[in-house]
Amino acid sequence: MKNENKKGILVLIIILLITSSAFGIIGFTMRDKEKPREVPENPNREFKYMGFLYFYEEDNLLGTYKCENPDGYCGFAYNTIDDVNFPLRHYKDAENSQIDIVNNRFVFLLDYSHSALTQDPNDFSDRPLNANIILYDIKDQKIIAEYQAVKNYGIGIEYNRFIVQLIESNNWGVIELNDTISTIIDFNYQFIGLIDKIIADKLSSEVFVTMRDNQWFLVNYTGNEISTGLDAPIVDFTTENIITKVNYTYYLNNYQGRIGIGIGYNNLFFVDRFIAILDKNNMFYVYDARNNTDITSRLSTENGLTYDARINAEGNLVVRVGASISTYQINI
Repeated sequence: MKNENKKGILVLIIILLITSSAFGIIGFTMRDKEKPREVPENPNREFKYMGFLYFYEEDNLLGTYKCENPDGYCGFAYNTIDDVNFPLRHYKDAENSQIDIVNNRFVFLLDYSHSALTQDPNDFSDRPLNANIILYDIKDQKIIAEYQAVKNYGIGIEYNRFIVQLIESNNWGVIELNDTISTIIDFNYQFIGLIDKIIADKLSSEVFVTMRDNQWFLVNYTGNEISTGLDAPIVDFTTENIITKVNYTYYLNNYQGRIGIGIGYNNLFFVDRFIAILDKNNMFYVYDARNNTDITSRLSTENGLTYDARINAEGNLVVRVGASISTYQINI
């Protein structure tokens, strides 16, 4: 009987030891998971140091990001300016420009290994195809989205707006970053871009140029399509007219469609609300589409004469062909 009691006590001790060991392992694992990551001191305030990115506003540390690939590329994301594939007259000083911190809160990052060597020839950041762009919340220190591409043209888009491309569908949309992230144009388009129109040192984002299923639209900042679908890429626009281009021929449109079916030009550009035209006979003039009338003489540009038209400081229209300059009083 005594032997049986001893055996029972021994079994009980073994069970208690196993149980306490298991709880000890669980407790260690839980403590290990709950242990905060250790961010090294950064005495020289370097952007990248000891496998971390450090984000500063002057001397104030806003937050950090732990690189998954500290020996690869870990840093700011680059603009992808796919506008070069189309005739859109976009802001052109942004190739390979990095995107800086947004509103002291958000940042677009790339974090990939140098061992990923597959390259996309149309990718201006020259990064691997499988390297997604991370939208990181510096304040909360968390990844809130990942994208295939992002652009703000280097100069930036007003109201902290960004044109971004989804990974799954490759469709583009527009987001706005303030205290939170909001989508202002849904991801329904194969292209979204902006013309080179600058307001207060940022690109105007009142109207975007978009393409869906080979139809081109103007879409306002509330996400509404404000023009009919056009079958040619958009080059430029005003509040009244749209220029499109097919191969080497330009066409004039209003928001309901093409003006003058089949009429094409060697060049078109806007001078305020007026349209400067180089026709198929290389005659240069300025046209008022609102009143359907020429407002200048038609001047020949044969033999390679250069040409231009602009509004001067006095509000007059100045037309130049070669060395010849003419001035016209106009009513804008």
